[in-house]
Amino acid sequence: MEPRSEEPKPQHSYIGLIAMAILSSAERKLVLSDIYQYILDNYSYFRNRGTGWRNSIRHNLSLNDCFIKAGRSPNGKGHFWAIHPANVDDFRKGDFRRRKAQRRVRKHMGLTVEDEDSMSPPPPPAPAWAALPAPTPRRRQFDPVERELDVVGEEGAVESPPPPPPPACAEPAASPDRSSDAEIAAVAAADGPAPLSFAGFRPAEAPTPP
Repeated sequence: MEPRSEEPKPQHSYIGLIAMAILSSAERKLVLSDIYQYILDNYSYFRNRGTGWRNSIRHNLSLNDCFIKAGRSPNGKGHFWAIHPANVDDFRKGDFRRRKAQRRVRKHMGLTVEDEDSMSPPPPPAPAWAALPAPTPRRRQFDPVERELDVVGEEGAVESPPPPPPPACAEPAASPDRSSDAEIAAVAAADGPAPLSFAGFRPAEAPTPP
């Protein structure tokens, strides 16, 4: 016996499934049990899926403004569900987008809502080079001499000794005072010639006869 093939999952959202069920009714409204039955009849995927999808149907009816209550059923078992008038045209065209449906309802209620067409376009994509990683700096090979210089540079900058000061200009030697020699000569002339001195004079000895 070949295994039963898996039924494909519907491509529509739960909002789309509910909207198509309601639009299939001549009165454009259905009770909850009729919505369940429409989905089971048209999408066999849900026939063996338990009750989880039913809970999702109830939540979407209650939480989305595009679905409204349309009075109680004649038998008193539940109430009808209909599509909000602001969303009927979009749902008939197969447009079941939730955000757009919410904007339609709020705009219908007189609230200020930014239209989808007037929304600012998305920013342009970043250039390809912007996604490239930053280059990793390469470490230089350890050099003890350079490391020592680096350490000295960290502790305090090493400065070269200042150049020696320029040599002081030597003052010219004082020239002899010529006026003093003239004064000495004048004084000597006034006193007369200096007396001869025989101090230290020693006469020559006569030669001894043979």
